[in-house]
Amino acid sequence: MAEYIEREAALEWLMMCHRDTSALTIGESMTAGMANSVLAAAEAIIQSIPTADVKPVVRGEWKPSAMITSSTGGVWRTHGVACSVCNSFYLEKTNYCPNCGADMRGEDNG
Repeated sequence: MAEYIEREAALEWLMMCHRDTSALTIGESMTAGMANSVLAAAEAIIQSIPTADVKPVVRGEWKPSAMITSSTGGVWRTHGVACSVCNSFYLEKTNYCPNCGADMRGEDNG
């Protein structure tokens, strides 16, 4: 599975290294000027990397639920499940909520 980092977090780390070049453990022979050149190059590279189109995973769970419907012929109670995120009702469980897209597989399977 691909891993993603936040560009802002990487740039903040670089800025911290710019302020304190001793935070770098590249080698003892590197001067502060050389370290700053390396950091500036790294910043330019990070800025040039294309962004990925990702969104946070929303996790939910199916809760037992019932839906009451009525018509001229009477009242019916239908048992099913409801999404804990959007409260949409369904007759059976699925891996994702069809309405809001919440991941219903549990944290261990995400």
